[in-house]
Amino acid sequence: MVGVYPRERGRPQPLRIDIELSIDTEAAATTGRLSRTVDYDRTAQAVIFILQSCRFGLLETAAHALAKFLLIPPISADRSALVRAARVQLTKPDALMGAAVAALSIERDAAWAAVAREQKPFGSIDLVFLSREASIVRVNLAPRGELGTRDQPEAHDAELALTAGLVCDGVPFPSGAKRSQGRGAPRRLQNPTRRWQSVLSVDSPGTTRAPSEIAANRPTSAVGGLSADPVD
Repeated sequence: MVGVYPRERGRPQPLRIDIELSIDTEAAATTGRLSRTVDYDRTAQAVIFILQSCRFGLLETAAHALAKFLLIPPISADRSALVRAARVQLTKPDALMGAAVAALSIERDAAWAAVAREQKPFGSIDLVFLSREASIVRVNLAPRGELGTRDQPEAHDAELALTAGLVCDGVPFPSGAKRSQGRGAPRRLQNPTRRWQSVLSVDSPGTTRAPSEIAANRPTSAVGGLSADPVD
């Protein structure tokens, strides 16, 4: 949901999303394997999930949150292509009551999107986007890893399984599956496989703390890549 005026905050707003990704296609082209490029269906599901789960006031905030997610490097065992740059365009056809069309386009590279990574006993957490409106993190479970109330006492507002093989509260949680039990609900995530698995977790409203304030409390590492000037 994106809208700053009261008339927009009470109901979902029509939104057109156009995304362009710059990636190295060599491995996918030579092997013919989907696993060596970007899974467009999974990416589209995650983009829709973020927009449906968050309540953004401005198109600018929504576009930056999506760009951050799109540019996160794959987890260690994932051989999919690195996204070098992303262009996100958001259009609200009904925002200006037919007088004009509100649209915003931003382009960012992987260096701009470098995020803090918190190392955890169960794996790691990537701090994708943190603001008062929304907090978006990627939870990465190591092989045989388990995330329970001891490690994270409260569940997030909404979660999306990014990979296959996870188990949530004793029930299979396959790629693309969603859950929206809300913060405070107990939950237990398990990775019974031999591969890293990830979940995208969203809270909206989000945190009022900056990423640096969170990262200062525990060991972290930067997750990023290429260096180039971002272009608006």
